[in-house]
Amino acid sequence: MGRYGIGFDLYFALHAPVDGVNYSTVIDTLIAAGADMKAVTPFPTGDRLIDETLRRHGARSG
Repeated sequence: MGRYGIGFDLYFALHAPVDGVNYSTVIDTLIAAGADMKAVTPFPTGDRLIDETLRRHGARSG
């Protein structure tokens, strides 16, 4: 897992997205590689597709 983890990647997906990048696929790949879901804060993120992907992997609010 990268030095900064999934939270860092999500920050950029939400605040500086790159056109043409499928962030749901990126998130799926990071989680499959062992990303720590506890690093996802805040949740929900406010992005419908990212939140749906995170929920599929067990993310819950609160």
